Amino acid sequence: MGTVLQCATRSLMSLALLATGVVVSTGPAWATPPGDAPPANEVTAGKLHEQAKVAFRDGLVGQAAELWREALGQHRHWKYAYNCANAMFEDGDSLPAWQMLDTASTLGMPPEYQPQLAELRAKIRDTLKATRAYIAIEVEPADATVMRNDVSWEAPRTVWTLDRKSRLVIERGGYRTRVIERDHPPGTLLTEKIVLELAPTSGTLVVSGSPAGAAVSVDGIVVGRLPLSALSLPVGEHLVEVRHGGHTAVGERVIVPAGEEVELRVELTALAGAAPSPNRTAAWSTLGAGLGALALGTGLVVWSELIAQDLDDLNRDPVGLAARTYADYQSYYESEETSYMAARASGYTLGALGLAAIVSGAVLFTLDPDDDAEVDVPREPDPPPSVPSEPDVEPALRATPGGHR
Repeated sequence: MGTVLQCATRSLMSLALLATGVVVSTGPAWATPPGDAPPANEVTAGKLHEQAKVAFRDGLVGQAAELWREALGQHRHWKYAYNCANAMFEDGDSLPAWQMLDTASTLGMPPEYQPQLAELRAKIRDTLKATRAYIAIEVEPADATVMRNDVSWEAPRTVWTLDRKSRLVIERGGYRTRVIERDHPPGTLLTEKIVLELAPTSGTLVVSGSPAGAAVSVDGIVVGRLPLSALSLPVGEHLVEVRHGGHTAVGERVIVPAGEEVELRVELTALAGAAPSPNRTAAWSTLGAGLGALALGTGLVVWSELIAQDLDDLNRDPVGLAARTYADYQSYYESEETSYMAARASGYTLGALGLAAIVSGAVLFTLDPDDDAEVDVPREPDPPPSVPSEPDVEPALRATPGGHR
């Protein structure tokens, strides 16, 4: 009994819509201006509209829906799309009715008919929710490629689906690819905006190994010495070369991915009977002597400051001064002052010599000729033979499931 009453109520409402002009447009808004004959396609659409009204009143809602669809094909007007959606819903085709209602909305349905549009949309939505989930996805940037369950999904990305789960893959050049999985049992209304992040354009290279101090170059440019850490490089393939005097030079090709760190360990093999590089030996000797002189000079300067502090404390101590004779005080002061001047002058001199020796040692390291030895670089593989490419084929659009109430 409840089903019969529901169908009767829906039919009475539809007939009421026809009578009030929401479905039937015979008022001044659709009248033909005097003296202007409408285009032939509008005339044809008007005739189909009248036939559809008659069919709808006679209970032939499926036939009415087809007539309004033909009228819409002749003239893109919201009233044909809205009436077609209403007839489809009455005929049990809820999913096509929802899609046709979207068409009516995009064709500019007047504000005074928006309540009827919202009411019909709510009824169709409640029917579809019984067996389907509604998904509406917005992506940024808007031209990103979206795959849903391994099928291309074109904009606008809205769908009533029987699927209970969706796996979305969103990608675009220059951005990080995102893979998202969502569960949506029947009745779910899922709306989501997915924003892609810009992909990094560089990665990081870390080079370790032995011997320490070996020269490291990337793409022919010296970038440091072993161990080398946190060197930022553009994404792609790079040639890394490592050289050291008295050792076999090595070259490695590495691929630096975006936003990732690549670690390379290189162990150079010492050449049998290879004499140490003169520059290298002199560099180490000069560097060691410079560090020693700098340390000794620093110690002498610190000692001189301690002597000065002692003399200052003596002059500020009345008791200590009173206990000394003037001759004793003068002899002590002159001796300490001589020590202060000698220590201070020697400290600064040794410090300056030490710094000069350290700089000289560093220069000798950079001038080591053995670091310029040729490197055994791996040969790039030959490109594969060319094969005829497949013709470009547009991926098939995802078919929309048929409507069910």
